[in-house]
Formats: sequence, structure tokens, C-alpha cells
Amino acid sequence: MSAPCEFAVKYLYPIVRSEIAKFLINNLKLTQVQAAEKLGITQAAVSQYTSLKRGGRIEKIPERVQKIIKECLKELCTPDCADRISEKSVEQTVCNICKRIKNLGSVN
Repeated sequence: MSAPCEFAVKYLYPIVRSEIAKFLINNLKLTQVQAAEKLGITQAAVSQYTSLKRGGRIEKIPERVQKIIKECLKELCTPDCADRISEKSVEQTVCNICKRIKNLGSVN
């Protein structure tokens, strides 16, 4: 059995980073470099997230978990969020998602 934070690091962070990177680039028209700076990762990582070479596909996880992730990302990723998104806000979002998933019980 793995700890909840292990689950977050292995599965949630990649999905959340991927979704946020795509939002920043597609909706806010940030460059990969700008998105990388916001997320505290490299431009190469952003490139891999946006091309789905890194990170998971949100569609491959249980629907009830997808719903939680999408709800939390909707709160973070708004039209005026460019200044709010940071490595810390992503961490807080993943923790919030993890807590909500934990309240569901088993994710399998």
C-alpha cells in the first residue's frame, strides 16, 4: 500500500501540470518558457506535457477522480489566473485534489 502523497506525486502532479500547461498555452497564449516558469519546471517538460509524451491522460483515470481534478483546475485556471499560477498554487491544488480523493475512499 502506498501513501497518499506517493499517489499524488506519481499520478496527480503529471496530470495537473499537463492540464495547467495546456491551459496556459492554449487559453492565455503564454509561451512554453513562460508556462514553465509559472510551474517551476523546464520548457522541455512543458513541451512533453502538452504533446502528451509526459504525464497521464486525464481520460484514463476513474471518472469520479476526473471530476474532482477538473473542478479544482477550474477554480485555479480562470481567464485572469496568469499571475496566480505558481509552483506553490499547483502544489496546493494537488493537495486539495488528494484530500478530496481521499474522502471518496478507494480510487480503484
